[in-house]
Amino acid sequence: MKPIFAAALTAFPSLLPAQDFSHDLSLSGIGTPAAANPFGLAFEHSTNRLYVAVAGTLSDSNNHVAVFDAATDTLLRTFQVGLYPEDIAFSYDAAGNLAWGAVTNSSSGSVTVWDASDDVVAEISLPDPLGLGTCFPFGIATGGPGFFVSTIDGTGDIHAIDLTSMDYHPTAGITAPLAAAGRLKVSHDSVWVPTTRYTPSWEGSEGGLATIPIGATTPATDIACVVKDGQWIYPNGQDVEILSDGRAILGGTAFFGQLFVFSPDGELDRAFRVPDAGDSHGLAVSPDETLLAICDLAGNRVILFDLVAEKQLAVIGLGGLGRGYSMPNDAVFAHDKLYVSCQGNEEIVVFNNLPTTGSKPGFAGSLDLSSTTPTLNQPITATVCNLTGGMAALLSAHDNVAGSYAGVPVHIGPAPVLQSWGMGSSIRTFRIPTTATWRGRTFHLQGGVQDISGIWQTTAPKTVILQ
Repeated sequence: MKPIFAAALTAFPSLLPAQDFSHDLSLSGIGTPAAANPFGLAFEHSTNRLYVAVAGTLSDSNNHVAVFDAATDTLLRTFQVGLYPEDIAFSYDAAGNLAWGAVTNSSSGSVTVWDASDDVVAEISLPDPLGLGTCFPFGIATGGPGFFVSTIDGTGDIHAIDLTSMDYHPTAGITAPLAAAGRLKVSHDSVWVPTTRYTPSWEGSEGGLATIPIGATTPATDIACVVKDGQWIYPNGQDVEILSDGRAILGGTAFFGQLFVFSPDGELDRAFRVPDAGDSHGLAVSPDETLLAICDLAGNRVILFDLVAEKQLAVIGLGGLGRGYSMPNDAVFAHDKLYVSCQGNEEIVVFNNLPTTGSKPGFAGSLDLSSTTPTLNQPITATVCNLTGGMAALLSAHDNVAGSYAGVPVHIGPAPVLQSWGMGSSIRTFRIPTTATWRGRTFHLQGGVQDISGIWQTTAPKTVILQ
């Protein structure tokens, strides 16, 4: 007997008005005669300062950090760091006061550290095990003896900076088989690292996320989210944001409009579809965690995603704004404004009148999976529970574009398939084939539960990626 969804759910929230382009912050002339193109951004809340890594270009590297008053957007000062500075982080004392700031210098293979007065105290060189002239340090996060620093030289090294000795710490870092690492974060005593591994043929790569407990050398979780080989397409894990409830959101290049959501223990939970985000080079979460800004560097646009209603809100093409901007790299929220670094220009663009978000989806019941990242030939069991004891059903789809089943809107589709049904619960076990080409395939599951009045509602969806 096939269950019939008797009534439709509330329609998905409509798109809300987009934010306004306000102005730009010019970096022209900083570090003259070098180009003054920005890379990473960071907002330091206790001093109300916006820090900008002024990287220049690959052929014309800059070596400065610019500091702005985030309330008035006026330039306060600049100071010299290493060549091609990229990402910025801060460290605080036991009382919560700003103690140190630091920036990774990609071309110099170093990290520059400054104090709370923005006076540089050290430039710390990092190892160059491959003899490339630099290990290409990229992301930086507070943790361990001071800071952890990711690299993109292919070694998988995550270096540690000791803020007591103001030096490289040779044993506190992490070496894991990550190949290349993105903008990392530290949470729950673990380092969360966006990863990129190139395939043996070098005709593709795997982009994903690893969590490594501080002090360990082996990842606790290591998940490939997007896998491409033989197509000359190269998915890269680029940036991860950690929410206050411990969940993580991963973005990357060649992720094809997907953001991946992880539980606090580093396990894959689900994927958000962002239709107009081909790439997610940089991510930023608003202070109230209702908005997510996505920098699509190759697409030359910024996307605002509603973290409450779980859908895309606005697409901002940068080429037609102000002076015409390009290559959004990084973003940060501060003072009800959104700042975006434009790597193709010498400006930071500023948006205000940010949109309000919609309503949280009215999920009901539960959907539990024995694994969301099964290996080939591993069984996976999906269980839908209806707490009211009514009918429960399990649906599956190959995509997470919004669809419908029997007239009821669902988050997977566009044409979901009924896999099982039952009273009170519905259980289905799948066996993953051993076919090697299935690695990286993605499936989306969602449950349906019928309440005591006969109205059907859906569970929160789940995503399965074969490892």
